[in-house]
Amino acid sequence: MKRPILLFAAVLLMVPFLAGSCKSKKRFLFDVVEQDYVNKSSQTVHGVEVKEQLPLGASDIFVCDTFIVVMTSGGQQPRMHVYSTNWQPLGEFCNIGRARNEFLSYPKLLSGQYYRKSDGTVLIPLMDGASNGVKMMDLTESVKRQTTVITRYREDLKGIWTVIANRDNMKIKFGSRRDVILLNEDMNLTFEYNNSVNDYPDYYGEPYFGVRQDTTEIKRIRLLQEVEGEEMEYFGGRIIKHPHRNLIVRPLSSLDYILFFDMDNDHMFAVHQKGSASFDGKLPEYVRTEGVTEDGTPYYEDNLVEHFGYPAFAESYFMVLYYAGDYGVGSADPENPVAELMFFDWDGKFLKSVKLDTSVWSITYDENNHILYGMDMFTESLYSFDLTSVLPD
Repeated sequence: MKRPILLFAAVLLMVPFLAGSCKSKKRFLFDVVEQDYVNKSSQTVHGVEVKEQLPLGASDIFVCDTFIVVMTSGGQQPRMHVYSTNWQPLGEFCNIGRARNEFLSYPKLLSGQYYRKSDGTVLIPLMDGASNGVKMMDLTESVKRQTTVITRYREDLKGIWTVIANRDNMKIKFGSRRDVILLNEDMNLTFEYNNSVNDYPDYYGEPYFGVRQDTTEIKRIRLLQEVEGEEMEYFGGRIIKHPHRNLIVRPLSSLDYILFFDMDNDHMFAVHQKGSASFDGKLPEYVRTEGVTEDGTPYYEDNLVEHFGYPAFAESYFMVLYYAGDYGVGSADPENPVAELMFFDWDGKFLKSVKLDTSVWSITYDENNHILYGMDMFTESLYSFDLTSVLPD
C-alpha cells in the first residue's frame, strides 16, 4: 500500500518541474489571443466578372478613396490606369523612364496603402521595381493635370531580395527582404519586415520587424525568443495598414496567426486559431508535390500549405482570403483554389466568414459601394463580389 503513496508523492514533486519545462518552451514573444475561426462559413457569395475592358497585362488592382487603380506588368505602357468607382476612365500614368515622374522599372503598389489629406487629396506610394526606391504620387493632382505628379522620392527604400555573388569564393549573401509600410506621408518614418542574414549556406537568420527614422533603426520588434533553423519562412504573408491609424496587420501565409502592430500605442499581439500548429509547439512540415514537365522530365516541389492570402481593409474591419479550411482544401482545382473570406475587426476579434465561389488571388475593397474586387492571376480576369448582405454588424 505504500507504493501508490510514494508514486503520488513523486508526481507532486514533479509538477513544478513539468510546469517549468512547459513554460520554458514558450518562444513566441507576442501576447496571443486564441480564437476559433476556421470552417465557420455558412454563406456563399457569387463572383461576377467585370466586363469593363481592363488594360493588357493587368496585374494588380487597388481601390483608394474614390479611385480604382489598375497596375500592369509586361511590355505595356503606361503602368497605371485609373478609373472612378463606376469604371469611368480617369487617366493613364507612370511611364517607364528616368525623369522624376517616371519609373525605372515596373511600379508596384506599396502594401495597399494610401493617404487622404484633410483637403481631400489622395496620395499613393509606389515602389519603383525591386531596387529603385519609393515614390509618393499625388493621385488627385495627377488626374487633374493628366500627368504623373510625384511629391517625394526615397531612393534608399529598396524592395525585395537583393543577391550579391562573390565570384572569387562563390559565396552568396542574401540581403534583407523588406515589406515597407510608411508611417507618415513625409516618408521618413517606416515600418519594415527584415530578415537578418548570414553567409551561404547558413543564410537564414532571425526575422524581425523594425521602425526606422530615415535610415536609422529606432525600434526592433523581435518575434521569437530563439530561432531554430529556417523559421523566417513561417513569417511570410501580406501586410496592410489601417486607413488612418498606424495599426498594421500581417496574416501569415503558412500558419493560423494574424500579427497586430499597434504602433500608436506600442502594443503588439497575435490572433491564433486554437488547437492549430504554433510557434510554441510543433510547426507544420513541408508538403511535397510531384509532377512531370511538358517534355517528360519529373520534378517535385516542397511547399508549406497556404493559410491566409491577400487582405483588404475598411474603416472598422479588415478581410482576408483563407485557404486552409475544408472549403479551400477541397477545391476542385488545387492549383487555383477557391477561398473563404474572413472578417476581423482591428482589435483582432473574428466577426464572420463567407465562401467565395470564384477563385481570385489579389483583392481590394470599395467600402462606399460594399464591393469586393478580386483578380484571377491566371486569366487576368477581374471579378466583383457584392458584400452588402454579408457584411459584419
